[in-house]
Amino acid sequence: MKLLTLFIGISALSFAQDASEVLKKITTNYSDADHLEYYTMYELLRGNSEVATSNYSGYVYKNGKQLYQKINQTEFIYAAGFTLKINADQKGMELSNSQTAVVAGFDLNQTLKYVKKKSVKEVNGSLIVNLELMNADLGINNIQITANPKNYRISQLDIFYTALQDFSKNRQQQELDVARLRIKLYNYSTHSKQTNAVFNLSNYLVQESGVLVPVAPFQGYTITDNRN
Repeated sequence: MKLLTLFIGISALSFAQDASEVLKKITTNYSDADHLEYYTMYELLRGNSEVATSNYSGYVYKNGKQLYQKINQTEFIYAAGFTLKINADQKGMELSNSQTAVVAGFDLNQTLKYVKKKSVKEVNGSLIVNLELMNADLGINNIQITANPKNYRISQLDIFYTALQDFSKNRQQQELDVARLRIKLYNYSTHSKQTNAVFNLSNYLVQESGVLVPVAPFQGYTITDNRN
């Protein structure tokens, strides 16, 4: 019995180390890539259902430490000398100092600070890393990362929220249920046709008489300058 208990303990420790190693390889795969392009699909799922209640698309282009990301109608430009957020729905632009871009949809290093348990398993030829979070204030209790074991590229992220969400289409009646966000990453390429023009501030804003002015097609957008 003692031998069996010891074996289980060693196996669990080895499994946890495997999860850490997989996470390290995933992180390195994205941070070390000089040129990387991929597309995303965001799906909101209800409970255990695999049918999306809503969805929207996205796109990511990374060149060195610079990154362009589009999520639905919002664009994020992480360039060498600035960070710019453009919201087409609200017709607004926010300019900030240069920030570190978050690749693959979330800050893995920051997330790991709140992980109380992690594990990895192989399902249908894919690696699935499960991260159980310990801080309820985050609003998230679990994250599942599905990756290709050959190149450690993420194919899917599942983020499980703690707060109930109203899924009712009738304003007069609530349908509360747990929600999870599924992010699919696909069409990876290291030979993008995208140009570095997306990291040029003059393609979004110019100075006129000391005042920042949006260029076409952003004319009429409000500008918030948060730079120090």
